Amino acid sequence: MGKDKKNKFKTPVGYFDNFHDRLMDRIQQEDSLAENSIIPKSDGFAVSEA
Repeated sequence: MGKDKKNKFKTPVGYFDNFHDRLMDRIQQEDSLAENSIIPKSDGFAVSEA
């Protein structure tokens, strides 16, 4: 199926140099946005024990 074709995708120079830091910053931003969300953290349903 074309094993002789080269991968034409190239990452930008230095892309992975600070990848971990950028990823952790983004996760922290998403976590802080989730805390201010209007979506409830629980589903509101419970099973009572008889």
